[in-house]
Amino acid sequence: MQTKAFSSFTSLSFALSCLVIGCAAAEGTDNLTGDDDQGTGGTAGDTANGGTASGSGGTTSGSGGQGGSGNATNGGTNSGGTSSGGTSSGGTSSGTGGTTPTGGTGGTSMPPGRATIPLPYTDDFETSEAADWRFISVPWAVVDDGGNKVLQLSSTGDSETTWAVGGDRNWTDVRVEMRVKFVSGSAMILLSPKWKDLDGYAFVEYEAEDKPKLRRRLAGSTADIITAAETMTFALGQWHTVAVTLQGNSATLEFDGVVLGTATDSTPVPNGGIGIAVENGIVAIDDVSVTVP
Repeated sequence: MQTKAFSSFTSLSFALSCLVIGCAAAEGTDNLTGDDDQGTGGTAGDTANGGTASGSGGTTSGSGGQGGSGNATNGGTNSGGTSSGGTSSGGTSSGTGGTTPTGGTGGTSMPPGRATIPLPYTDDFETSEAADWRFISVPWAVVDDGGNKVLQLSSTGDSETTWAVGGDRNWTDVRVEMRVKFVSGSAMILLSPKWKDLDGYAFVEYEAEDKPKLRRRLAGSTADIITAAETMTFALGQWHTVAVTLQGNSATLEFDGVVLGTATDSTPVPNGGIGIAVENGIVAIDDVSVTVP
C-alpha cells in the first residue's frame, strides 16, 4: 500500500509542476527604418502573464483483514479472516490560462527618399521609374504620354495626401526646373523647390487661371514671397516650364523662361528636397532638373 500511494503522489507532483511553469512572452519591437529619420517606431506590446494551477492530492483508505477464529483444544474449525482492499481516488487539478499579450502601437512614416543625392540632378522618368520619389498617401505613377514617360498623379486628393517627394532633403541653395501640365479636373498645383516636411517647404501655388505665387510654409504659418503681376491661363494638356531659384534669402520665380519676380525671404526654409501636390485634379510632371545656382 505504501508503494502504490507513493507512486500516485509522484506522478501527480510531476503533472502539477508542468502546469505551474508558464510560457514567457517576449516584448515585441516595431523598428520602422528608412534612409533618414522621418519615421517613429511603434511601442512594444504588453507581456503575457503565466497561467495558475492548483490541485488536491488523492486519498487512500483501506481496512485490514479480520483474524481467523478456531478452538484448537476441541479441534474446532479455523476460518480465514476477510480483507477488503483500500480505495484510492485520483487528485483533482484545475488552472486558469495566462493572459494574451496585446500588440504595440504602430509608428508614423514619412517618405524617406534617398540618403544622399549629389547635384546636379535630373529625372525624365524614361528609365528611372521614379525610383527616387516617395508618395505620402495617394500614389503617382510613371505613364506613357504620347511616347514620352511622365510622372502623373493616379487619383484626386488634397494638398496633404497627394505629395510626391523626391531629391535630397539636405539640399540648400538650388535652382529647380520642371515641366508641368494640368491633365484633368479643376486642379490647384503646389510645386515645391524645397520640401523638408509637411510643415516646412517653399512652394509655387497656382490654378488653371491664376496669378502664380511663390509661398513659404514654416512652423505652422504661410507667407507669400512672390506674386505674379498678371493673371495667367494654363489650358488642360498644355505643358509649361516652372523654375524657382532659392539662394540664401533670395528667391526668383519663372514661368516659360519669363521672370515673374524676385524677392527676399527673411525666414527661408533652410534645406529640403523637391515635391509636388495637387488639389482636386490630375497633374503630370516631366524633365525635372535641380542644379546649384
